[in-house]
Amino acid sequence: MATIFSPQDQIVCIPQHVLEETSGVFQALKHPDVEFGFVFKDVGDRGVFCRYWSKYSPGELRTKSNSELTPRENVFLYISRADDVITQTWNTYIEPLED
Repeated sequence: MATIFSPQDQIVCIPQHVLEETSGVFQALKHPDVEFGFVFKDVGDRGVFCRYWSKYSPGELRTKSNSELTPRENVFLYISRADDVITQTWNTYIEPLED
């Protein structure tokens, strides 16, 4: 059964090639192609729209204007930031777009 993601769930995206090259999720977390972020919207079989943190500017989103559709088989629940950081980022970048 596939995980149903909710907005603001913290996630890690592990690309398929990383899953194939490593021996388990914990090994995969160390790979440079892995990205951490949070869910914007789960769109079922189409995947999960996510926002990802910048690897080069701690605390900043990699893209501030849009979410990225990610294959759900590459998205895993993983807490990488304090909840208040997610809430503040959501309120700054996403909530204003919903008005």
